[in-house]
Amino acid sequence: MDGQVTEAAALSEPSDPAGPAESPAAAPNAAALPAERSWSFFIATLAAVVPVVWATARAVHRDWLPTQDTGYLPIRAWNVLSAHPPLIGPPASASDQVGRHIYQPGALQYDVLAVPIRLFGRGPGTAIAIALVNVLAIVGIAWLLRRLLGPALATVAMAATALLVWSMGSEILFDPWATYSPLLAFGLLLVAVWCVVAGDLVALPVLVVAGSYVAQVHLSFAVLVAGLVGFVLAVGLVRLLVQRRRDPAWWPQRRPQVRRWGTVGLVTGLICWAQPIFQQFFGPGEGNLLALVRSADTGAPTPAVSTALRAYGGTIAVPPAWLPPSFGSPSFAPDGDGRPVWLAAGGLVLVVALVAVLGWRAYRRSSTAVAAGAATALMALFLGLVTVLRVPMTFGLTWHYVRWMWPLGLTVWMVIGLAVLDEVRARTRRPFPVARLAAVAAAVALVAGAFALPTADNQTSTSPWAIDATHELGPEMVAAVRDKGLVEVEMPLSWGTILAGPPLLGELQDAGIRFGSTQEIIVRQLGSRYELAPDEADIKLVIRGAAGAPLPGLTEVTSWSGLSADDEAELNRLSDKLVTAIERRGLHLVPEADESMAAMGQGPIDVDAAEADPRAFLEDTGLWSACCWLGADYAGHSLVDADAMGLSPDLVERWGELAFLRDVAQLTIYITK
Repeated sequence: MDGQVTEAAALSEPSDPAGPAESPAAAPNAAALPAERSWSFFIATLAAVVPVVWATARAVHRDWLPTQDTGYLPIRAWNVLSAHPPLIGPPASASDQVGRHIYQPGALQYDVLAVPIRLFGRGPGTAIAIALVNVLAIVGIAWLLRRLLGPALATVAMAATALLVWSMGSEILFDPWATYSPLLAFGLLLVAVWCVVAGDLVALPVLVVAGSYVAQVHLSFAVLVAGLVGFVLAVGLVRLLVQRRRDPAWWPQRRPQVRRWGTVGLVTGLICWAQPIFQQFFGPGEGNLLALVRSADTGAPTPAVSTALRAYGGTIAVPPAWLPPSFGSPSFAPDGDGRPVWLAAGGLVLVVALVAVLGWRAYRRSSTAVAAGAATALMALFLGLVTVLRVPMTFGLTWHYVRWMWPLGLTVWMVIGLAVLDEVRARTRRPFPVARLAAVAAAVALVAGAFALPTADNQTSTSPWAIDATHELGPEMVAAVRDKGLVEVEMPLSWGTILAGPPLLGELQDAGIRFGSTQEIIVRQLGSRYELAPDEADIKLVIRGAAGAPLPGLTEVTSWSGLSADDEAELNRLSDKLVTAIERRGLHLVPEADESMAAMGQGPIDVDAAEADPRAFLEDTGLWSACCWLGADYAGHSLVDADAMGLSPDLVERWGELAFLRDVAQLTIYITK
């Protein structure tokens, strides 16, 4: 932080823009500033933290559980404190594309979950662990920016952070999904990079921990984390060369601090990466880290430049950008629809130019903190664009692969806001109203925090019906296999088993029942210790994600349907209306229907077949519960032109919800010797 201007002090009174920079060692702390500024800072920080705590407490109260692939996380996390801890992360979805088994880079998420799950149980422990990560990220952002900028400007930053928390929505704040759980930690990483670039080496261990966690949890952060780390190293090297040339006494004075924090950062990094490094050199095969390097090019289609600019510029630069309600309703759809290219690209160019100009002006007047923030924002913007251009388009440009754009947008606009305030301060000779600024920021944070409290499910990984099914089926399933030895689990692939199978396996673990599987997909998720040889088990448990005739040789234990009798009657009534509409007017689709279906990996909808036998078409579960032709989760809008068919869009949407439950929310559990 040598040469840094402490912004709290700079805003307190007029100063000569070309005047000497204040030493960070002499930076005023909260106690030395007016009390109301410190109180504003703590209020704003609390306003950002409380929604996380409140949402998590509410989830624990309603017996929340992680479902689908996140349901495997607590099972693996339980093994962290055993003789066979996981060394790498869950399977990566890109495995099929690259033709080899690859996994997320590290096991830090398992490590984070391990103790809370042991203390509080599978559902509460998972929610509490992820919430704790998010709270620590928010507090870390507050602490670092208070060190760098002083409490007044840190209050402004915390107001922006509270707005991001509101934008994300309550259910995301404890969601363990790998593309969601690192988001606030990624925000902390960006701030830590900013602080280190400004010269505050105390932020270096924070950078290492946050960067390691983010990089290990999901591969979508790989380019961003690697690029930011390289950026920090490059800035440090350039600073060393330049400063030693300008002032020969600078390095001897700085060397002890660099060595101390550099050593702490290096040791912290080795600890964070010890598990994947050990697996690389002593695990089976070529090792996961090497496999990831060799799989850098997945071979999957990537977005066109226009598609990438729509998504990136629309989220970073075009209102409402990363602010609410953008997280729940992104400005782009997986099929590439969204902002006009000219608007998104123009907005992005304007943001880059604004950051560059403000950063350069701050650098010229020795406002190091603002200049460092601008440099960090520019690098992050570049790396973000590179990442978007490399996103695999298996199901179109899906939102969850690029959710990191929201904390990146927060950081960029935080830098712009602080740079504008610094610019105003530099142009006026009157005392800057620091206390009033902090009070207004605290008020904004309180409003954002209050709006973040109600339940808001912005596309979480949790399936409510799968939680209900697990709570209802779990006791009967456990009773059927208890005290019967080693259990072999088989889950024929279906949407029912994908969503509800993992939490049901967690019920077995909670009951202390030994189980494993011969299915590769289950073994890959849980690790080789769960792999069974044929006929090794004492009893087989089959979890079938569909209704239908009993399977031969199996005894049915219990079953569950997501459709109540009233729901089924409503579905039949709505189906009759849809059949009548198709018979009278035909099946009308929106112009982009085929493009949307292709983006979701599906073929075009057979309109002729639908019109020839509408009822069979509506009852065809192969249509993915009508989600595809309704444009459910991926396309972001209905593919059916309800108006042209004389139907209410609400009717079509409701039919799709019920059809989904009919075809997907079905479970039957069997056992056999």
